[in-house]
Amino acid sequence: MPSLDDLRLDLTGWTPKQHSESEAYWFNASGDLLSLHFFSEPPDIPVPLEDLSGLRATYRKSMHEVGGGIVEVDTVPLAGLRAIRTVFKFPQQPKGMTYLATLTLPFAECSYVLKVQCPEQGTTGVRDSSVFAEAMAQVQLSTQEEVQRWMQEQWAQDPYEPSDRGPVRRNRSDDARYDERFPEHPLSRARRALAHLERTVKVTPALSQARPFTGPSTPPGSAPQLLPHPRRHHYEFAHRVVPHLFLKDPARFLGALHQGAVAFLEHLWGLVGEDVPKEEVLASSGLGVEFHVDDDSVVAVLKLPPVRAVAEAILVGCHAWTSPAKKQAAPAPARYFTLELGALEDGTLRTVLGEWETPSWSHSNHGDGLPPTSEAFVAAIRAQVQHPASPEN
Repeated sequence: MPSLDDLRLDLTGWTPKQHSESEAYWFNASGDLLSLHFFSEPPDIPVPLEDLSGLRATYRKSMHEVGGGIVEVDTVPLAGLRAIRTVFKFPQQPKGMTYLATLTLPFAECSYVLKVQCPEQGTTGVRDSSVFAEAMAQVQLSTQEEVQRWMQEQWAQDPYEPSDRGPVRRNRSDDARYDERFPEHPLSRARRALAHLERTVKVTPALSQARPFTGPSTPPGSAPQLLPHPRRHHYEFAHRVVPHLFLKDPARFLGALHQGAVAFLEHLWGLVGEDVPKEEVLASSGLGVEFHVDDDSVVAVLKLPPVRAVAEAILVGCHAWTSPAKKQAAPAPARYFTLELGALEDGTLRTVLGEWETPSWSHSNHGDGLPPTSEAFVAAIRAQVQHPASPEN
């Protein structure tokens, strides 16, 4: 069972304050508070992490209820996994703001939350006033009514829902470009601490293998909550990058896969993630490989992170002939198959046995209904290469 200690932090500059089995606290010289919380139950996050709009709506509603406001809500990579990154602001009494920056790392059965709380102390409002004065100097407003309207519509806005009129809203001075100019402002300190945590947090090997969070639990027998479109990171990996590398040089690819196994796949997954927007990068949890060898050929079955949309691949099969005679007689020395999530016109989910050919990038459908297991997938691939059926393109 995971525990609080499965998340490792670089605590340089932080002094211990309190520690228990489920939470720990530290403080620093600026009066900021860092805390780590462990929850040994499924997260109450109502949407999958890929639904960024849904996450932001969830946090917006929560901020409305407690009198705070959103500065940022995104998802970020954290120790090879996927986390929710948030920054909120709350009014202090009698004046000033407290900024709360968090990293939430959810799993299927538990979750971790890192919090950095940075209060505004001493003379307050310097950052806001300076940026406000500069902004006002650039606009032509002649009446107090125009100024009020500009403040409502241009100065302070929810960053993702401009029409929202919550009790506290992000304003222009909260933009990260002002952090360097006001390095001791609490928002700058919060972002700086959060960035350090993102770079340095580590998880134990046991925690890295914990079942990932894929969305809210659904009752037994109910359909999974699917996204309307395949996720770019997932799709590019299974349907573009891996088939290109494998079919270009099967022996080299299989050799690297055999030697590096999951580490090699995670490296490729990371490279794909560099070419997609930061908010669309997915955790590599669930990647794996199995080799199925017979007298004539080898099939490397790649296991992928859980699918969340139709057309995403559940499994990938890299088939290559090892028998010289078979290789010479076959139309191609290697073939690349996918077991994808599909759907009928009435919405009924199914699996689809697909195949990619390069360099034409033609995709074939070899039928549906396979159980999503390595054994059934390999048997279907071997049947296809021995006795090919007419594809449904």
